[in-house]
Amino acid sequence: VFKGVKPDVVIIDELLPKSSGSQLCFDVKSFSDIKTTLIVVGSNNLNSSFEQCGGIKADYYMTKPFSPSSFINILATLPILAIED
Repeated sequence: VFKGVKPDVVIIDELLPKSSGSQLCFDVKSFSDIKTTLIVVGSNNLNSSFEQCGGIKADYYMTKPFSPSSFINILATLPILAIED
């Protein structure tokens, strides 16, 4: 999927022009050697989308629109990007 690149974090929109964010999320997590944190962003109903993301192993789901602070709060929980006060 990443062709030799192993990103720490990938932000995926549910609506992609040629595929779905759900399919991309599934493809990324299907590689056992990739420990990428996946954040899925969508405008759909939170409950159904979150359940779907759980099935495809997304780490976080954010409903659009979201505040910058909520996004930063997620990033701050990641060990590689830990933000100290």
